[in-house]
Amino acid sequence: MAQDSYTEVLRTPSNFATTSEAEYSCKFTNLWSEARHPNLYPGNAHWSPPVLGAHSNGYSMWAPGALASPGIESVAETGAVGTLLNEFVAANDLTGDIVTGDVTFNRVVNDQVLDNIIFSREHPYLSSISMIAPSPDWFTGFYDYDPRSDNGNSWAREFTLLTYPWDAGTEQGTGYRLGNSAESPHKVISQFTRETVPENGIFLSSTGNEVLPVASWCCTLVTNVMTPSGPRVGGPNPDNMDFP
Repeated sequence: MAQDSYTEVLRTPSNFATTSEAEYSCKFTNLWSEARHPNLYPGNAHWSPPVLGAHSNGYSMWAPGALASPGIESVAETGAVGTLLNEFVAANDLTGDIVTGDVTFNRVVNDQVLDNIIFSREHPYLSSISMIAPSPDWFTGFYDYDPRSDNGNSWAREFTLLTYPWDAGTEQGTGYRLGNSAESPHKVISQFTRETVPENGIFLSSTGNEVLPVASWCCTLVTNVMTPSGPRVGGPNPDNMDFP
């Protein structure tokens, strides 16, 4: 069975119309650990600054089967976000708001809240990336997520996505190490699954039969909104959810 590129574990509707801009607060949470991903798990495991960008359907930050842009290559290999931010801005009207977080080491910090990000009718899609570090060119994130209702008329009140490890296809290597030889020519971006992990079983769960998510991204609408049943009075708390 094919593994999804991300898993949506929470999506709550609202009555906040997409004719208005929507402001979201997003939290990045580490799920990559020695208990969940035991094979060769590094003692200095950490994440590069997460990047979240709102955009139109005419822009692609990254996608499976595509070649990594220089910006994605830079993030995946070194964690540096400058080139990706320049690419995003250079897309002009195709891109909107973009925010970045901080480097976090898993043994110290396991989540962070990024600056709020604004969606608009022109830029309703969301893509993200963060380097799995140290590694040759591995990352996690999602692409082209649409937080609107099925009819496109309202923004989601909140959503939570679980994301998996990916290979940018720009550098060789099968372990958690930096400074590997370049992949020449570059390969396309591909997802680590049970069928595609290296022979050392990196990223496999303790049972060896699946690749568990390595991160979650939870975004909540901070604009004053009404749910279909009235004012917001609570709901599922992602902090208390049992992630697969």
